[in-house]
Amino acid sequence: VVPAVAILAQVCSSWVGGVTRESTHEVITMTVKNSAFLFIKPHAVTDQVKELVDAKLKEKGLRVVKRGTLKSEVIDKKKLIDNHYYAIASKATILKPNQLNVPADKFKGQFGIDWQEALDSGKVFNAMDGCAFLGVDAEKLDTLWGETKKAGKLIKFGGGFYCAEVEHDGKKAYIFNGFFMSMRSAYVEPGKSIFYYVVEWDAAKLSWKDFRSNVCGPTDPSEAPADSLRGAVFAKWEELGLTEKPNTGLNAIHASASPFEALAERMNWLNFKLDQDRFGSAMLAAGLPPRTIREWGRDPQVELGEGKKGSLFDALEDIDADECISKAADLWTINRPRPTGRVSGVEYDFTNVFAQILGKKMPCFKVYESTSVLAFLDLFPVCPGHTVVIPKALGFPTFMDMPADKAGDLTKELPKIAKAVKEATGADAVNILQNSGADAGQTVFHPHFHIIPRKAGDKVVAAPKPGAALTADAAKDVLAKVDAALHPLKKPKFGKVAGLKPDSSGVNLQVCVTSDETAAETKMGKGFDVTVGDASASVVVFLSESQKGALTKGKTYVLRNAGCKMVAGHIRLIVDKWGKIEPSEDTVEASGAKNVSDTEYELKKK
Repeated sequence: VVPAVAILAQVCSSWVGGVTRESTHEVITMTVKNSAFLFIKPHAVTDQVKELVDAKLKEKGLRVVKRGTLKSEVIDKKKLIDNHYYAIASKATILKPNQLNVPADKFKGQFGIDWQEALDSGKVFNAMDGCAFLGVDAEKLDTLWGETKKAGKLIKFGGGFYCAEVEHDGKKAYIFNGFFMSMRSAYVEPGKSIFYYVVEWDAAKLSWKDFRSNVCGPTDPSEAPADSLRGAVFAKWEELGLTEKPNTGLNAIHASASPFEALAERMNWLNFKLDQDRFGSAMLAAGLPPRTIREWGRDPQVELGEGKKGSLFDALEDIDADECISKAADLWTINRPRPTGRVSGVEYDFTNVFAQILGKKMPCFKVYESTSVLAFLDLFPVCPGHTVVIPKALGFPTFMDMPADKAGDLTKELPKIAKAVKEATGADAVNILQNSGADAGQTVFHPHFHIIPRKAGDKVVAAPKPGAALTADAAKDVLAKVDAALHPLKKPKFGKVAGLKPDSSGVNLQVCVTSDETAAETKMGKGFDVTVGDASASVVVFLSESQKGALTKGKTYVLRNAGCKMVAGHIRLIVDKWGKIEPSEDTVEASGAKNVSDTEYELKKK
């Protein structure tokens, strides 16, 4: 038995331009700097705090890429703070109540009124509209919200998702996330602003976790290290020009919790373009779609694996850029929609072993790689040199599901790889096998070919035994069915019988037969008249003698490419050799109110 690594070396050197470097699987490590978005909160924006932050960032070895001011008018107009706290703000200012996924049973259980009835009453509001309805400002609504909470007239539907029954001056309203308005007012009050920084640093010198805990400091500034940003502001708040002592809510500094959160914040606050941001570009290169990255910037609940679900932001928190990209790619693999094969009907699993090899999550003994395929030694070979060839294209469970161009990209590489495997193993021949579907022996639902070296008498793969000789009748039946599969008729767009005119042609109708055949002789020859109809009207169909028995009373049929002929001034519908009569499984009710063949037309000469 030839060792797998020896076979690998032989195969890799058996063609010109083949892979000659170390062929076991390589993991390419990207080096992306950590880059965070942080800002001085409105209550702490003073020249003294700016100077302190500048000095601390320099002291800690962080490079400031961009800095500046965003005024309250811009924050309000562009709803920057609303998008920043999207999970909370979406219920308070962005979405209307009828756009929210409110658990109707919980709503009724708390407030004693059906959710739809409450909506119809016109007394359900988000926090912003609730202020207008009650005639109060953000501060007053915050006070009312606190009173309502103490009175037990509030319910939590989920994380950051609350509703309260608020009353004021004889008015009652059901309001969502009313507490957010006071948070928002701190940012949009005229004269207020934030002062922001985009900073970057080498993760090898400072981890993201240390950036948050030691450079910025924990959320509660009283617990922050003295030389951290929050700790320093807390210690000298009066000297720095603050009007009140910092606390957990007013802790002076905001900082991104992860590289991904920082990207979302740069895109929101500073309108950074995804493909022009270094971290954003790296996310795209890792295979995450732009739409998904933008949607994830709103911190949705995602599948985490092993049946668990949670916050996207929490899943990526406190890890450095490279690890964050890798973990985000893993989460995308778990959460991405699973396409169904258009032929096989099998759902594609992006966590299958071949997809993981392509995604560099699992190793392989690589034989060959191009832009469109990867070939590697089978992990459980039936003989030395047994090679698997897979397409790099994802989303196709079987070979039959692949579009012609991608299937062609895969198969065009097979002769070259098979020739190399044959030469490297000293084989007399090779099997090139492909299984499509479980019943054909496919176990990994990603298209793949097996190249199996063969030697005389090895009996590694048993050839199927021939059956009985094929007869002409059997061949005719199979050929007809294959031809129908190769050239399927398009699903017709059905017209209405009532719309038939003397010059109608190329008509598709779905009709019910309402009469038996009666012999008829016309200028078209001898044949049979049969009445058919749909819900709009009826019409007489003329069948040639060769079509006798094609339409049976009481059954439904599809008439394809039918046309009208005039017989003594009356319409007769015909289906000639260019058309087709097919039984239909649908049920059609025919109207007896009107028969278009009863109308007599007069031929007018031009």
